[in-house]
Amino acid sequence: MNTNNDFHLLLRRGEEASVTNEKLRGAVARIADQVIVAFGRPRYRALPRGYTIHHGRHMTWSCLVINSETGKKWEEKYSSSAGTGDFYVPTHVPVELLQRFAKDVVEGFLGEIAEMLQKDNETSEAGLAIMTAVSDAVDK
Repeated sequence: MNTNNDFHLLLRRGEEASVTNEKLRGAVARIADQVIVAFGRPRYRALPRGYTIHHGRHMTWSCLVINSETGKKWEEKYSSSAGTGDFYVPTHVPVELLQRFAKDVVEGFLGEIAEMLQKDNETSEAGLAIMTAVSDAVDK
């Protein structure tokens, strides 16, 4: 066993993991932001697989929250973090939550979101047709 080689291996593996995790964090932020935008940045919205959209305490940012025990602990601990822009993934989100989100995306989460959006749109179109008919009747 060579301590010097082990130390250099640790440094190399640590750097590789840091780069990979930062890329993962960026990819999760982009996809999660698109989910939030697709729903019109609601204050709260339940999503499939135990996710929810929450609007920040101070109304300056939105986030996608995983409602697992780990997610609940994260939300309680960091929900007062100040964000920038409309979506914020703090650097202290555990990598395990990012990995879970990536796994859920691979297993069809975005397709489930697309189905929700389609149903929402169909409901809105039906409501619009009714409101248009009522409005036209009132105008006559």
